[in-house]
This record gives sequence, structure tokens and C-alpha cells, in this order.
Amino acid sequence: MTGHLSRFVKPASLLSLILALALTFIFPGCGGDDTNTPPDQNPAPVKPDTASTSSLEQLKAKAGRGDANSMYELGRRYLEGDAVTPNDTDAINWLQRAAKKDHAKAARLLGTLYHQGRGTTADYDQAIQWYQSAAKLYDIEAMKMLGIMRCVERAFTKDYHEALLWFDRAAGCHSVSRPSAIMFQRSDTLQQGYAEGYKHFLEAAHFHDTDAMCIVGRMLELGVGVKKNPDEAKQWYLKAAERNSARAMANMGMWYRVHPYLPDGKTPDDVREHASQQAEHWFKQAAEHGNPYAMTHMAIVARVEGDIKQAAAWYDKAVDQGDTNALFFKLTADRKFGSPLPIDALQQGIDAGSDSAMDTLAGFYLYGEQGVERDLTKARALYEKAAKQINISALYHLGEIHHHGWGVTANKTEALKWCRKAAALGNTGALETLARIHEEGDGVPRDDRQALHWYRIALAHDSSDAKSAILRIERRLAGQPVVPEKFAEINRILASLAKVDRIEVDVMEPATTPEIDALTRRFQLAVAANRDWFVEHSKKAKPGEPLPYDPRLGLTRDEYDKMTAAMKNLKLRKQRTAVITIGQQAEGEYVVNGDQSLPALSGVGVDLVQDNVSSLYAEAKNGKPLDTTDSALVGAVRGADWRYSYVSDDRNTTVFFTFAVGQLKGQGKNKENEKDKTRGFIYFKAIAVTPGVRDGGEYILYFDLAEEVGD
Repeated sequence: MTGHLSRFVKPASLLSLILALALTFIFPGCGGDDTNTPPDQNPAPVKPDTASTSSLEQLKAKAGRGDANSMYELGRRYLEGDAVTPNDTDAINWLQRAAKKDHAKAARLLGTLYHQGRGTTADYDQAIQWYQSAAKLYDIEAMKMLGIMRCVERAFTKDYHEALLWFDRAAGCHSVSRPSAIMFQRSDTLQQGYAEGYKHFLEAAHFHDTDAMCIVGRMLELGVGVKKNPDEAKQWYLKAAERNSARAMANMGMWYRVHPYLPDGKTPDDVREHASQQAEHWFKQAAEHGNPYAMTHMAIVARVEGDIKQAAAWYDKAVDQGDTNALFFKLTADRKFGSPLPIDALQQGIDAGSDSAMDTLAGFYLYGEQGVERDLTKARALYEKAAKQINISALYHLGEIHHHGWGVTANKTEALKWCRKAAALGNTGALETLARIHEEGDGVPRDDRQALHWYRIALAHDSSDAKSAILRIERRLAGQPVVPEKFAEINRILASLAKVDRIEVDVMEPATTPEIDALTRRFQLAVAANRDWFVEHSKKAKPGEPLPYDPRLGLTRDEYDKMTAAMKNLKLRKQRTAVITIGQQAEGEYVVNGDQSLPALSGVGVDLVQDNVSSLYAEAKNGKPLDTTDSALVGAVRGADWRYSYVSDDRNTTVFFTFAVGQLKGQGKNKENEKDKTRGFIYFKAIAVTPGVRDGGEYILYFDLAEEVGD
């Protein structure tokens, strides 16, 4: 009777619409666990359908006499074109007549048609009305559809199928990972919708529908549409598990994994061990009852325990049950830790529909890793394909692609769209980015309170930067001094370095020749012997050009030209390795110290809030941002520098002090690593000259930046 309905209503029937697609997406493994029958005290409102085999003339005759089943069957036939020319108008007319006679399936089908805009104009309110009519007739699938529509569709997307996937990912049901309720933390109006959705699911759960029981449990666990109550959620999972719901068993495993550690991780060891055992027990039960994601979990456990044969068996079962990522995991499971992922395995995973394989290969194309030539177009195409399956990493990287303009024209609006989607599902990087763009007003109006909201959520998702950012914004909202916007990136770099006990740095030096070294020494001696004249002569220099030649510089014209040409094209080379430490005293306030090989770099105070840098030799104020395409020695850089110079009236005392810190752009890569890392730099120069004494030091230091602060 429903074999050809898929041409108009996808999936093929209303039952499969919910069980095979909607709720197996929302809670994979639940559908088909048991047969849900309303209690005897609620008899079905219509008689069993016996009209499907009747001839068209007989159906019309029965329908004309008021038979609701015949009206429904005529409507179905006109929709499908089953032994009749398809006619949407006639189909909806007959379905409406049947529904008005309390035919539950006709009302539910009308709800689906208006919901998806098939055979009629999509009308959300009309869909709700017809689903409500069916639900009043004890149609459990209509109850669940109402719950889905209330909870999901107006929460994030109006696309029906995408809405189901969003609910799935937000509830953490596409794996055995911890769920996140971020997507549901929206406006009061939407919260009211979640509460209405919860009521519909609860109604279906009371009819012993295991899908609905799982959803009710998840909403209680997350506190969505109802007061958060993990213990009551557990009871619903147990009820569904008793009716052989594989999804409920997986939820029980996740429940034991998450809640014994709440709220502050102080669970005694014996309770923790018991919880771990219970979690694995339930995951195994879920896997044995057909839950594909629990099967993948069991495969990973077997792989860790060294049982390769058992791991492969579980992976095969998961693939058979529809977990497209399981094939990818199986193909890559046997490689040695740290060895490259086989590209052919990635491609097989992609062909099987694995969003994890798509995301992984996209990353190789994006960064040119694992022997794959960098191709931004292929990277974006794979990320977009994975994003259709709501792959969280893909959503985040699409935001980065559009933000930075990697292979596309930079588009802040498009970047923000993808970033919000990834953030809604708990991606830490996206949460940090969303917070930062609101704080900086990057593509959106600047809003400290909105930024604070997202930073706090990021902190709950283990963000390393959120704590200092929250402090910064709270100080600003309280009217206290904060790090100026121009030093925000420098602050992130220094704050990241402050978390490391010892920072290994490369001490760089100019790569000169003995001849140039000799010319430079003669130049320096001549300047030292005629210092007063040199100070005045220096004032004649034009920006970006060498000093005008003068014989008092101690060189011939040819020698001076050779020295200045060499300096103009001078490159740096690594001289040695040293260690520095950076301590954070307060927000935006740091102290930098070098080891014994960097004696002048001692007790250097960097105060970004007050905009000054102090050393043993001088204090420099009013730092300036650096963002150059080319600069002496180091090339293109981004950062900030502070400068100070002093010459006494009697010319006996001269002090020069410069401190710069930032990031190298496109240069300074650490080629010793398999994966190039973006590098940071510190330039320190402190020279104090008095009669007969020259003190200080000059250092150019390169170091690896943490990934979260690099480009």
C-alpha cells in the first residue's frame, strides 16, 4: 500500500519517516527495537485498513458512502499514481475528507505533506494542526513528529532533514560522545517550543514508545524544555532498555561515563571504577543489540586491548548497521601511531560516505600534509560534503576558510554562519572564534556581553584562552583598564607562552662573511672615535635609506657601498639554542627572563595594559603595532615594538632600547619538524654607553607558537 509513496513523501512511508530516518538519526539504533502499542484502554479509533486491494470504482463507491479507509486509500493512490493518474489536488481532497472522519493515518500524512511542501505549499502551521489531529487519535508517530518540530525546526534550521541531524549531533547521539546542550541555549520563545516538544515526546513515551523514552531521557539529561534531572533521565533509559532498545543501552553507557564525574570531578576512586565498569557493560549490551556507534566503541576498546581480530569484527558489524565512519576507522586502525594515514583508505571511507574520512583528507589538502599537495579547492569541497552530515570539524574549518579567504574571497558573513553552526555543537575553536569576533566587532557589532557569554561556554569546553579573556572583559565592563585592542594578539601570544615552564628558543645571528665583519668593525671604531659628529650626521639619513657616505665613517666609498649592500640583503642563521621563561603577573602583564647565555634579557617587564616595557637599562612607552610585508633581517612580521633612546647633553651617555615581539608571517618555519609550525619572535636590544663602558646586549630569538595562536 505504501510501496511507491516515496515519490511524494520521503522516506517511503510515515512509519519509516520517523523510525527509519527521523528517530534513527536522533537516536540511532532505537528504531525497530520493539513494537509500540497503545494500552488497551485506548482503542484504535478506526478499523483496520482493508481497502487497499479494492478496485478504483469500488473505492470511490465506498468513499462516497462515507468510508474513511477508502478515502485514505484513494488519497494515497492519487499521490503515488498507483493504478491512477497522479493528481495532488484529488489526493489532498480525499485525505482531508478521511482525516475529518478521524482517520489517524490520513491526518498524519497530511501533516507530512504540509510539512515538506509535497503536493501543496509548505505550511508549518497547517502541518502542526494535522499532526495534532493525528496525535489526538493516539497516533504515536504524530506525537513524535510534533516533538521534533517544536524542539528542532525553529531552533536552528527550517530544513526538515537537516533539523533531524542537528538534533542528533547536539544531543551527542551520532556517537558515544558527551552531549552538548549549547544548540538549545537560545531565546525564551524557543525555550517555550522545547517545553511543548517535551510534552509531546512524554505523551508518546507513556505509550511505551522506546524512541520517545530515549528522547525524554536525553531532554531531562540536558535540561532542554524541562528542568535538568539526570536521575530521572536514567530511569527512562532503563525503561527503554528493558524493552530491548539498543539506543537506550548506549545512553546508559554514556550516562555512567558522564554523571559520576559531575559536578566537580571529586568522585571517589571506587565509585569511578564502578561507573567505568557499568558504562562498558551498557556499551557492550548496546552493541550486541545492534547499535552501530556502540559497536564502533567496542571495536576501539578491542583495538586498545590488542585484540585486532575482535576489533575488525566489531567494525564490520558497525558498517553493516550503517555507521559509515566504521569502515574508515577499520582501514586505518592497524597503522603505527604517528605514521601517515593511507590515502587509499581515506578514499574508500569517503566512497562509503564517511564524514570523518572527508574531514581528514580535507585537512591534508588544506595544509598540504601527509604527502598531499595543497589544494584549497579540493579541501573546501570535501569540508562542504562532510558538513552536510553535520561534521563538527568541517563546520569549523569552513568558517576558517571563509574568514581567512583560503581559496575564496574572504567573507565575514559566510564565516560567521559556519562558525555559529560549529559553536552550537560545542566546538571549542569555534566558540573561541565566536567570542573573539563579538569582542573585536569583526563582522558583527562589537558586544562585550555577547563575547563574555561565548567565552564562558568555551571555558566549559576546556578552552585554554577563555579564562584570561573572561577576566579581560569583566574588567572592561567594570570600567577597569584592559589590554588595548592593538595588543590583543600579542597578549594571546604571551599568555600562551606563559603556560610553558621553559621555552626553547633559537638565538639567531646575521649570516655575514669575514670581509663584511671586518668592514663593520672598522665602521664601528670610526663612529666610536667621532661620536658627536656621528649623532649629527645620522640626522641626515632618509627613512629606508643608508646614511650618506662620509670619509669619517672609516671606509672608502666602495667599501661603504659593499657593506650597506650586504646589510640590505642580510639573512639570519641559527647560532645556538637558549631558554627563556615568561611569567604572567596579571591580565596583560608579563615578566621575561633569559638563561645565563642571555644575561641582558633579565627582568624585562611587559605591561600591555599600561603600554610600556621596562628593562635593567631603560623603559619604553607607547608601543606601535607591526604589520610588515618585509623588514630588515626577519622579513614579514606581525606584532608590536617599543623603542627608547637617550643621549645626554654632554654626549657622554647614550642609551638605546628596543623590544619587539610577535609572529613571523610565512617565514621562520621550523623545518626540523614533520609539520611546520608558525614561529614567534622576540627582538631585544639594550645598549648603554658611558665613557669607557659599554653594557647591554642584542638578541633575535625565534620560537614555536602554539597552534591556537598561530596562523
